[in-house]
Amino acid sequence: MRGSEGNEFIEKWYVMNLQQLGEFGFIDRIKTNSIFRPQGVIKGIDDDCAVFEIGDAEHYGLLTIDALVEGVHFIRDLISPADLGYKSLAVNLSDIAAMGGQPLDAYVSLAIPSSLSVEYLDEFYAGLYDLADRHNVNVLGGDTTRSKGDFFVAIAVFGQVKKSNVCYRHGAKPGDLIFVTGTLGDSAGGLEVLLNTLNLQEPYRSQLVAAHVRPKAFAAEGPFLAACGGVTSMIDVSDGIGSDIFHICRQSHVGAKIRQQNIPLSEALLHLGQKYARDTLDLALNGGEDYRLLFTVTPERNKAIEESYRDRFGESLFLIGEISDSGKVILVSDDGQEKILQQGGWDHFSRKSTS
Repeated sequence: MRGSEGNEFIEKWYVMNLQQLGEFGFIDRIKTNSIFRPQGVIKGIDDDCAVFEIGDAEHYGLLTIDALVEGVHFIRDLISPADLGYKSLAVNLSDIAAMGGQPLDAYVSLAIPSSLSVEYLDEFYAGLYDLADRHNVNVLGGDTTRSKGDFFVAIAVFGQVKKSNVCYRHGAKPGDLIFVTGTLGDSAGGLEVLLNTLNLQEPYRSQLVAAHVRPKAFAAEGPFLAACGGVTSMIDVSDGIGSDIFHICRQSHVGAKIRQQNIPLSEALLHLGQKYARDTLDLALNGGEDYRLLFTVTPERNKAIEESYRDRFGESLFLIGEISDSGKVILVSDDGQEKILQQGGWDHFSRKSTS
């Protein structure tokens, strides 16, 4: 085929196949034979960070990168430039935290449309630097280029983790308990408020919007949990626990039972659900972008970890289920009925994306 007909055919082939394959199928496809120089590589594709030797007897290096694309991850009119800068770094710090590591240096790459003013970019960096300062992260470089369309942000963060403390998605065993570090669905609730200009009363509106535009990175909590002993796997909740628990189960070759009555929902989200008939359970399972830490713990250590976490941070951990040997993820309803969950959450290439 030639000309526009050929381009249309190629575009349809690309879109159709990526939709069928899905984001995680695509990742599985490209990770095969991706390591050409294995010396020093501890973990490559398929975790929150790459893990590698850095010539330090006590530490591994960590590297993560996340991209935020206008129209896909954010709508420019619905988020301030300072909040966007803050969030762009926070999602990377969350990945480092999920490995039990400490973030050190960030590298920022931007593709900037001509419609953005210098003042907008100043505010963007002010928000980014605010979070970097809180966690003692240097911004050492990156790249800038022109975009003919939308604003594009990609940030890479380098960190380190003690070799004895590094946490992976694999490692969960039947009998381990499943915890999260905070309420779920708030970010998706905040997005609902922004997209639909919902007239939610305060402080509920501000709480949900803040959860979406300025998510907590749990940068101190991740290393603390990793050092407690007994944490067998960990991941940050970026795509929703209805997706992220599947990553732990698949890589650990286990199943899971999630107890619906234990899923932590904030008062603000419950108020949103009641007032505007939103399915709060679906938002919690599949909404994504909560950036809580989802982790598994040996049953011998759970009480000690819960107590030490509360003493250190003044907050509670939430026990939401346990790891099984079924190979399936099962949601146990409030009345004890069991339902096999299909992987939900956000998938960039699938029309089945739920957030």
